[in-house]
Amino acid sequence: MYDYIDRPVMSLDRGGRFLVWAARSWVKTLSRGSCPATAIGPAFAQWKMIRALTPFHRMMLLLNAHAIETMRFCNLNCCHISEHEALIISLVRGMQHLRPEMVQGAIALVIDDDQIPALIENLSALANAMTQAGILPAQMLR
Repeated sequence: MYDYIDRPVMSLDRGGRFLVWAARSWVKTLSRGSCPATAIGPAFAQWKMIRALTPFHRMMLLLNAHAIETMRFCNLNCCHISEHEALIISLVRGMQHLRPEMVQGAIALVIDDDQIPALIENLSALANAMTQAGILPAQMLR
């Protein structure tokens, strides 16, 4: 997570920028009382990520309802990556590049224990779809 936090959004690769945009757009749309999945669906289709829409939406719903602390996301025009945006990028990337117990340990610090399996399932599906689309976020070097 610390590889991404407070970095400029433009320092991310396409996959990282996509995740930040999707999370921020999801939160903005939900705050307006509209369906986030409907609003961001066309972008997921354009990026050949439509099969990732449901896992992304479910991940965000889980974090919205069951996170141990309130998740904070920046406005769409913010130039820097927030702590929770960095966390999402790290977890998605970690599903492909870390040992499962490492990812599960990090997830246990974020969400209620009874929701861990559901979050892992959705993060895994999202990471797999991003990998297949060729946009899994890359590791940032400090």
